Amino acid sequence: MKKIQFFVYMGFGLIMASMVYSYFSTFNEPGMSFATVLLALVTLAFWSMVMIISFWWSIIAIPSIQENHPALTQKFPKFFNNFILPIIIVILLLIAGQANVYMMNVQGKNLGFMIEDQFSEAKSAGIFNREKWIEVKAKQDESIKLADKQATAATLEKNNKDYIESKINSLDKSSGKYLVAENIYKQHGVWVDDYIAVQKKSCSREFNRLLAANAASEQAIEYWNETSDSLTRSGVSPFAGGRSPTTDPDIQRTSNDIRFARSQLENCGIAHLNEIEHRVTVQTDN
Repeated sequence: MKKIQFFVYMGFGLIMASMVYSYFSTFNEPGMSFATVLLALVTLAFWSMVMIISFWWSIIAIPSIQENHPALTQKFPKFFNNFILPIIIVILLLIAGQANVYMMNVQGKNLGFMIEDQFSEAKSAGIFNREKWIEVKAKQDESIKLADKQATAATLEKNNKDYIESKINSLDKSSGKYLVAENIYKQHGVWVDDYIAVQKKSCSREFNRLLAANAASEQAIEYWNETSDSLTRSGVSPFAGGRSPTTDPDIQRTSNDIRFARSQLENCGIAHLNEIEHRVTVQTDN
């Protein structure tokens, strides 16, 4: 038990020592004022107490220290033990953490950050300029959206490929449909039945209408995102006043157009709209 006490608290003490040492750089950061310095000192004081207690409790676990320096153990209150001490340390850390949160909130406001979480993330990235952080954050969000979009597209592409190849392989290789299906798949990457269905005069107009609705929907969503970014930069929540993509009239209108065109195409016998969009071009007779 004594060995565990020594290694656990010595390790924790070293971690706290590293945190205390690195925290001193906070006093030289932009946006510091009398209030933030005071709160930073409170945080530093409580962390230092945790560090000292951890080192002390680790050292007195050494048998030779207890025998040769009994005064070290006598200076601790009697209720200090391996059950109560962790609770005390947690309380001290919670107080220090709350003081640090208040400090960062004030520091962020001094630097012009309107949203508390914004400055916390910016500070973690070493950025103290609001405009620069907005630019960096926008690039990060765009990268995440692009990565998600690419991952979704890759998954759909694989599922589509597996589905069509399984359908083609199930056909008789000596049949005409096999040759047609294989040729259409090589040229357009779609299943032959869907390709034939979308080329029907009754379906071609609806298919082009669906493509137009998709393009309009992308523009409406892009405009909504641009407006949201502008509101965020001005310190206003993009959802203020009940604003939401689900209530935006342009997004709702284009969504309704997409749903209607899809329902019409399903009546034409097209079963895999997600797979044929942006793959097949049809001509509409006037």
